[in-house]
Amino acid sequence: MFQPVHADRIFLPNGNSYSVREIQAARAVEEYDGSLVLGQLDGQWTVFLRNGPEGNPFPVLGLGYELPAPEAIKKRMYEADTKRHGGQIAQRVDRQNEARKRAFRKHADDGVGAAVEAFDFGLRKQGAHPFPRIFVPGK
Repeated sequence: MFQPVHADRIFLPNGNSYSVREIQAARAVEEYDGSLVLGQLDGQWTVFLRNGPEGNPFPVLGLGYELPAPEAIKKRMYEADTKRHGGQIAQRVDRQNEARKRAFRKHADDGVGAAVEAFDFGLRKQGAHPFPRIFVPGK
């Protein structure tokens, strides 16, 4: 069977063809960790654990519908690699969570303070405050 020649594709005897970029990306994944392989899942490029549960490939990192450059793939794999630096990732997540909690507490305290001031003002305006203020003029 005759197949047209494309400068950016490699044709294999089994009829499959791969672009040079796909081959470079697959090599980048395997260079990073030999137990990983590049593939597609529902049209998205995905990094799979070669021998996942039950011996089947198991998706571990989605790369999106467009195949990133090999360097970008390695960078994303490094940033998401819990096996090599999971402790650092966990510490970063803990720091982010603490910052969010502090911001939430500050926001809640500000809201409580505003509510107290409004309640205080309303009670004084109605003359029903339990601790009335007495102002002595001239002092």
